[in-house]
Amino acid sequence: MSASESLYAGDQLYLVGSAENLEQALAMLTRETEHEEPAEANLSSAILTKLVIAQSSPWSGRSLSELNWPARFGIQVVGIRRGSKLQVSFSAAEQLQVGDELTLAGPLTSVQTLLDTAN
Repeated sequence: MSASESLYAGDQLYLVGSAENLEQALAMLTRETEHEEPAEANLSSAILTKLVIAQSSPWSGRSLSELNWPARFGIQVVGIRRGSKLQVSFSAAEQLQVGDELTLAGPLTSVQTLLDTAN
């Protein structure tokens, strides 16, 4: 998401940050405005989980845009640890490599479905 994009009622956001920053973001996103209904925070189905790209993974060597997990599963890659380096800002052209540790955000059922597709 870029700074020029708008948020709309019903949009789902997956935020990564410290507890204090997340509380501030939640307060900002759920405050009432003159013209809009307050947003509801529905965190019940959202999870963060780790996934390591194995040697036998069908995802190794493929780009995030090629995998298209947001559209197919409703899952966002919010971090990639490659060796000792953690990336939280990357493009959709980023190719996954064996050993990459991905941080995924999305509904639990969607994460389970994604993992089932690897088998």
